Amino acid sequence: MMTGFGGFGGGIGGFAKRWTGRASPGFLIFAALAVPALVGILAIKTHWRGTWTAANGARI
Repeated sequence: MMTGFGGFGGGIGGFAKRWTGRASPGFLIFAALAVPALVGILAIKTHWRGTWTAANGARI
């Protein structure tokens, strides 16, 4: 998974560098995409933990 994130960041940085001459806009795009991804993961985690706990009677 981390290799994928690294490759994605490098790809976006390389694309931005080719287009703008600097890599920084690519990393800003990567950061802007990371925020909604984090929010989505946190929402799914909360839902998933609730259903898993109820189904198995386990405590997390």
